[in-house]
Order: sequence, then structure tokens, then C-alpha cells
Amino acid sequence: MLYDFTQPEDLHVQQKITPERDMFLVLMLLVTLVIECFVVSSALHGKVALALCFHAFAFLLMFMYAKLKSSRGKDARFAWVAASALPLMGPFASGGVLFALLWFFLSKGKSLTFEEWRESIFPTEHKSLAQTVYERIAFGRDQAGENYSVTYLMDVLKMGSDEKKREAIFKISRYYDPGLAPLLKIALEDPHNVIRIQAATAMARLKNTFFSKSLLLEKLRRDWPEKNRILLDLARHYDNYAFSGLLEKTQELENRLLALQYYRNFLEKESKDSSLLAEAHQFYGRLLLRMDMVEAACREFEKLREDGLATPDINLWYSECLFKLQRYAALRIIARENVASPLTTDSYKYPDNIRDTIKLWAGPQEGAVA
Repeated sequence: MLYDFTQPEDLHVQQKITPERDMFLVLMLLVTLVIECFVVSSALHGKVALALCFHAFAFLLMFMYAKLKSSRGKDARFAWVAASALPLMGPFASGGVLFALLWFFLSKGKSLTFEEWRESIFPTEHKSLAQTVYERIAFGRDQAGENYSVTYLMDVLKMGSDEKKREAIFKISRYYDPGLAPLLKIALEDPHNVIRIQAATAMARLKNTFFSKSLLLEKLRRDWPEKNRILLDLARHYDNYAFSGLLEKTQELENRLLALQYYRNFLEKESKDSSLLAEAHQFYGRLLLRMDMVEAACREFEKLREDGLATPDINLWYSECLFKLQRYAALRIIARENVASPLTTDSYKYPDNIRDTIKLWAGPQEGAVA
């Protein structure tokens, strides 16, 4: 195949497959080392001319050897290093290259190829269809799945073997959710360098995905300024990025402010009969609530409820606003409305703890048994 001919040669493979010793190079280095020692000795005894002659001879000897080896298509890296260093370093050049060459001979048989090294950090998974379906359910990617718990992944990252830790980081990066961000930060503090590298790579890859999408959306906004939907997409993108768990506090605040600006720009420009207004007001109110601008968020949710656009999520966020504003009477009214209507529908199910909290705030119902 064409790819096989154009793919760069992996020197690690070549070195591991053919670990032959270049004993002639070792001999040349020993000869030049002896000559250079003689050069130093002659110079110290005042025989400068003789020292310069032998020094030039040692350099020419190594230079011709390196050139001959290169012309025959053989690896002449060490010979060229020695030849280039000899004029200035003398015996230290030959001795240093000789030491490096011996160390290279000892270690190259045990070195990993690039593919083996990458596989050890990012293992390739070969899964059956049944395993794939089970993982999608376990990670909440299918409707049959429950909310995913990160407890066992945290245990793996703290007490598991290196192989299990690598598999856990691989799964975290594949099924990333803001709730998994603390796990990546735990992996970044692992005592083993390979685990820290893989966690940092996974985090960088996630950040790069967000950044690439930011550039694309900003370009679309410049190219199509009349398309207000792009403003909403930008706001949602920066909103999600701000609460991804990957950013520092200052970066998180910057993305929140960008999201706030684009939400406002969209709401100002979009027509009143647009079907996107309800979605924009919903997420704009949620962002205000997350930024502790509770009164403004409360007004957004009240407007949606007045327009008959309330959803279970909006009711929960509105309830949180009422609680933070200490408007407990209104909060009980909302809780009773939720209890009066089904708490579980085909498309939405309140978590058990939320459902119990709503019932607690609603208080005893008529006809309930004490």
C-alpha cells in the first residue's frame, strides 16, 4: 500500500529488531581517545606543533569514517557527533560518545516502539456489541440507564493498578460529563508519570474540542451576522464550557460572561414570536441563577410560567430561586403544583431525592393518612 511506503520509519523498531553492535565504531572511538590523550600530554610538555598534527589526524580519521559509513547507508549518528565535537572537546568528545554508545547498546533492546508506548497509555478496546450496549446504559447514554455513579471510578483511580487506571481515564474522556472532572484532577496527582500524562492528555483533548467549536461558531457569527440562532448556539456553548469542570476560576468566569453577553444579544434581536425564545429564556435564567443573580433569574422563570412554558426543569430552578430569596410561601405553592401533577412522565423523571424534597415542601395533602 502507498501508506506503507510514505510512512516515516520508526527508528525504535529498527533498533529493537537489529540490535547488532558496531564494534568498529567502538574501536575508532578508543583509537581517537588514545590519540587525543596523547595530544593533551604533548601540549602540556610544550610540543604544540606535534599536538596539533595528531589532533588534526584524529579529526580527519573520525570524519572520514563517518562519511564512509553514511555513503554506505548505515547509521552514522554517533560517528558524526564524535567528528563534530572532536575539534573543540578533544578526548572528552571521544570519551562522551563512547559512554553514550555503550549505554545505548545496553538500553535499546528493552526500549518500546512508539506504537507500543502509545498503546500502553491509550489502550485500544475491542468490545462486543453487548459490552458496548451495557456501557452506554451504565454511563446514562441510553434511556434505560440510571444516573451514573462515579464512586467505583474514584476507587479505581485511588487504589487500582496502572492498567485499570488507564482504562478508567479512557472511559472518562469518552463519556465525559462535568461530574467526572474531579476524577481527572485526581489522576493528575497520581504518583505514576504515565497516569499523569494520560490524564493531562485527556483533559487537553477535551479543552481542544471546546476551543475548536468556539472558533467555528465565532467564524459562523462573523460570516452570517443576520443569523440570530448562531448567537444562541454560542451562548449555550460558552455556558456549557464554563461549567465543564475543566477550567480555572478566572477562565470559568470569562466564559460565563461571554455566555451572558450572547444570551442577551440573542434576546434583544430575536423576534417575539420565535420558538427559540423560550429555550433562550430558560438557559439564560439558569445561567443567572448559577452566577447568584437570583432576582433576575427569578423574573425569567416567572415570565416563562406566565406564558405557559414551564417545564419540570424550570419549576425546579424557579423553586431554587424562591428558596434563596426566602419566599417560602410561594415555594410551597410550586411544590404543591408539582405534587398535584404527575412527578413522573414518559419523557422526564425526577430523581428520588428531588421528588422527596418536593413532597416535603408541599406538606400533607388532603386525604393523606397521617
